[in-house]
Parts: sequence; C-alpha cells; structure tokens
Amino acid sequence: MALLTHFLACVFGTGSWMAINGVWVELPLLVNQLPEGWYLPSYLIIIIQLANVGPLFITLMHKWKPRLLSEVPIICVLVSLGTVACFLLAFLWGRTTLVAGKRHSTAFFVLTFVLSLVDCTSSVTFLPFMMRFHPRYVPSFFIGEGLSGLIPALFALAQGSGVSRCVNVTLRGEVR
Repeated sequence: MALLTHFLACVFGTGSWMAINGVWVELPLLVNQLPEGWYLPSYLIIIIQLANVGPLFITLMHKWKPRLLSEVPIICVLVSLGTVACFLLAFLWGRTTLVAGKRHSTAFFVLTFVLSLVDCTSSVTFLPFMMRFHPRYVPSFFIGEGLSGLIPALFALAQGSGVSRCVNVTLRGEVR
C-alpha cells in the first residue's frame, strides 16, 4: 500500500507543471507556424508571469480569510480547467484573429494563460494538500514535479520537435 501511495503522490506531482512545459518544448514548431514568430517566447513569458495572479489570490485568501478555501475543491477546479484548456489547445492553437491590424494567436494566448494559471496555482495548492499525508510521501511528490518537465521533453525528443534542415540557397549572388 505504501508503494502505491508513493506512486500516486508522484503522479500527482507530475500534474503541477506538465502543461506549460509541454508548450515550451513545442516552441521550435510553434514559432514557425504562429504569426508572432520569434516574438512568441517573449509573449509566453509575459503570459506566464501574469498567471501568477492565481497564487497571489490563493495566498491573500489564506491570509485574509483563513479556512475559507479548501485545497480539495481548488485542486479539482484546477485539474478540470487544465484538462479543458489542453483539449481546446489541441484544436485551437493555430486560430488567429485580427488585433490592431495584425494577426495574433489569441486562442493560443488565452489557453496558454489558463494553463499557466493552473500550473502556477498548483504550486500553492498541491503542496498544502500533500501535508495531509505522512511526510515520507513528500519526496515522491517532488520527484513527480521534476518529472513534469522531463516527460514532455522526452516526448518532444521522441517526436522530433524542432528538427529542421538548413539548406544553402543562393539569391542574387548571396549564399544564405
């Protein structure tokens, strides 16, 4: 039974940052497909940082209204939001809209914000939930958190994310 609990704590930990790490490892493909091009990483950094309103909200609620928020319903909402956002991202990532006369990846940005909100907020909700268990299960949780970065990277390597070929092309006497 203890081994199963360690395994489940590890799986629970993998849910902490896997979605955003999955977006990051696909970045070499996304920059060539989305209209923002190589500005995309800068936009993503800003979006992810803005999503820190989630942990700020949870922290302030715990400070001002202790015991009002319970981790279990928050975690259920976070996991549900993350699941829906991942599902929608699979179909809508390439949709663009015209904003200020230029095409922008609004669906991708909004869904990335939702994923970031889920992942950032998991940092302040998952660990307090783990405090309900014996302390020996906390390292398994942290191993899972570490795997939340490794697993998407291994999948990206397996599928060849970002593999490209450079071809020399001569245009008007210049080699590029």
